[in-house]
Amino acid sequence: MHRDLAEPSNQALADELGSGIVNKELLGGGGNSRLYKIETADGERFAVKQYLADRPERDPLTCEFASLEFLWGSGVRCVPRPVCMLPRQRIAIFEFIEGQRLAEEELSPSELDQFRDFVVVLRRLHKAPGVEDISLASEACFAPSDLFAAIDRRLMRLRQVEDPELQDYLGSEFSRVYDQIRQSENSSNQDHRLAVGRVLSPSDFGVHNAIRRSNNAVAFVDFEYFGWDDPAKMISDFLLHPANQRISRSGIRRLATGMIDVFDDQPELSARIHHFYPLCGLNWCLILLNEFLMDELTRRLHARGGGQVDVVALRKNQLRKSIARLAQVESHPLGCPYLPPVTRSCLPDDTPLPP
Repeated sequence: MHRDLAEPSNQALADELGSGIVNKELLGGGGNSRLYKIETADGERFAVKQYLADRPERDPLTCEFASLEFLWGSGVRCVPRPVCMLPRQRIAIFEFIEGQRLAEEELSPSELDQFRDFVVVLRRLHKAPGVEDISLASEACFAPSDLFAAIDRRLMRLRQVEDPELQDYLGSEFSRVYDQIRQSENSSNQDHRLAVGRVLSPSDFGVHNAIRRSNNAVAFVDFEYFGWDDPAKMISDFLLHPANQRISRSGIRRLATGMIDVFDDQPELSARIHHFYPLCGLNWCLILLNEFLMDELTRRLHARGGGQVDVVALRKNQLRKSIARLAQVESHPLGCPYLPPVTRSCLPDDTPLPP
């Protein structure tokens, strides 16, 4: 449910932090939240996140705060420290991480390796105290059939939108590629469902949510979608995330092989990624069209903090991005281009994987 929230008051923040607010700056917003940087009279700086969406199936406020409490309680320090939460005001306060966003420039080999190292850390937490309270990641999928269902849910919503150009695209190019990939997947007569071996995933995992500190250590932010997922889904989504397309091809290959090496006790992971990758790509084609859905558009515009937006131009641009992504998916219908090819039918049904 979308809620039109007032800007967090300095007094409410001061009462919670025990110090007056001397500066507050709106830094921008994502799909579900606005982000402020505040400074107190004590000279401390905090990130204040105001959450706009209270979805019945997943509350981003409680999910992110609980996730960071778990990570900090487990000794993870490459994420923001959670400070306090004001549920009635839809606000959470975190440590403000000083540094530079990584999305604007090429990543060094050391920075690329820190993404892999974060996956190592997350995998080691599968038996940490409190991990049993972590829920599934947003749109978690453990088999290609789960991804087909996720794509169909998105298609159902988008097909209700009255936009001729959108409907022509969905009914022609998208449906053609989707049907080809579905036929290829169904021909294997296997579901490739993950038996055991799930992993904690940031879900929205990319360079847009990474900050380089002054000591060149990378910190990771934005855990609204955090939870358990299939390693094949997590890695495929990372490789396909729009924010990660600025990474060089050699860098992407380095990350792909490095992340797979983290799961060296899951010998079938590469084969499973080849099954997941085209379907995750199709799903991203539809995620890029969220601006055509009124509730998603309203959240995004409100998160930006106001200002005039040409919605028609915005939607046309997103449609162009989706068409371009679909062309990429179609050019690699049988698997991930960053990994050595494998026989897609090589994975037997219900292959048991190590925990």
